[in-house]
Amino acid sequence: MRNCDEGKRLMIKIKSNVSEDEIYDDFAKIYRKYKILNRRQVGDYFFKEMEDLVNKLCDDFEVIVRNTEEKPEA
Repeated sequence: MRNCDEGKRLMIKIKSNVSEDEIYDDFAKIYRKYKILNRRQVGDYFFKEMEDLVNKLCDDFEVIVRNTEEKPEA
């Protein structure tokens, strides 16, 4: 997520406090793209199990981004 351009843009949006809906929408777009590109490698079972958890994944990613932002660099 951090290495793709869309992921970097999403991280900037998270840090700039845009609406939750916009963050969820952008995350869902990135997730769908990942799903299309990696279905064969990851397998259908993973995506079937994660179908209802996309917003939870987004929330977890947002926490990671915000916590990384708050830590001072050494």
